[in-house]
Amino acid sequence: MEHSSHTPPDHSAHTPPAYAPPEVPPSSRSTPAERKARTDWLVTELRRLAASTDNPHEQANLHRSADSLIRLATAFRP
Repeated sequence: MEHSSHTPPDHSAHTPPAYAPPEVPPSSRSTPAERKARTDWLVTELRRLAASTDNPHEQANLHRSADSLIRLATAFRP
């Protein structure tokens, strides 16, 4: 009986993001607008990665991560 092996995908060769995240100021505090811009960028990237994968489990995990980030950002809104 022939045994097939599954080779896991190589995640080290991911394509770079379509665009870079918004610049983070050198100070330790960022403005609400800067935090929102970074959050929006990260949610967009998570959803883009989910759309680009064929693995349904990875898709679900990425969508859950984006949704969790949105809920967290909403909870910390002033």
